Amino acid sequence: MRVQTDTATILLYDLACLKHRLSDACDWWSIPRKEIEEINSGNVIFIGTGCDGVFEIEITEDTPPEKAISFTIKNKSGKFFLGGGECVSGEDLEPDEDDGIFLDYPPGNYQVTAWEGEGKCILNISLTSKQAVNSYASSPKIP
Repeated sequence: MRVQTDTATILLYDLACLKHRLSDACDWWSIPRKEIEEINSGNVIFIGTGCDGVFEIEITEDTPPEKAISFTIKNKSGKFFLGGGECVSGEDLEPDEDDGIFLDYPPGNYQVTAWEGEGKCILNISLTSKQAVNSYASSPKIP
């Protein structure tokens, strides 16, 4: 699958987990404190890509390499949205099918690990019993 970004960022989240950001400005997440707060609360994953463009995304069950980045994230609705950072909920707008890809996953908490391989952004998304909390101090970037 392919995702396009004009903000050098790929995101993954359940729209139900960011309803509280709907009335914020569309670029609320460009304020590092707000971005990190939502990542660390397990509400969204923002992954810096280093550049704008179209990225090939592969979802795999392969074992991640040691240099991968890892997150826990909540899924309340049974769907994740995968798209460019500019598509995040805000300014009373939410993404739709024209903005990215909706992925069906049962509600629960997920461990998401991301890495670059063969020119692709590779994601391993697996159900976990862990709490959906992270401890990032700055914006995560794909290794």
